[in-house]
Amino acid sequence: MSSGKIIISDIDESDVGCTFEVELDDEFIEWFMEKNNMNRWSSKKFNGWFSTILKKTLSSMTRSDIKKDKYAVVYNRNASGKDRGSLDEIRIGDYVSFFRKTGGQCVREIEKVLKTGVKTVPILPGDPSINVKYLDIITLERKNY
Repeated sequence: MSSGKIIISDIDESDVGCTFEVELDDEFIEWFMEKNNMNRWSSKKFNGWFSTILKKTLSSMTRSDIKKDKYAVVYNRNASGKDRGSLDEIRIGDYVSFFRKTGGQCVREIEKVLKTGVKTVPILPGDPSINVKYLDIITLERKNY
């Protein structure tokens, strides 16, 4: 059985966040209930699952993925550890990607530049700021002006 469709519509953006409507087809509802061993629909369980999926998706995307051609890669460390570019001119407002200690790659905007690394702005309300050491930064991206 396939997993069906999720349709996001009625998107309303504001300075403090975004709200949207989620439409689920019958095939998705059936798949979700079977996957989670549910006899009846649970909005609470779906909301928790969807929130987790959304956070994972957002944190794994680079700014270049989100805003094509509006961001330039200033620094990139490849899998073998070789650096391309420099972190010497790191700025507030740049975006860094890094791996969290708990696993998973994150992309966050820089809120403050520190001696040993950077402090990041949370992506979603309720997320913590994260201090990232310079050695842990994988990419640094900057908005093209």
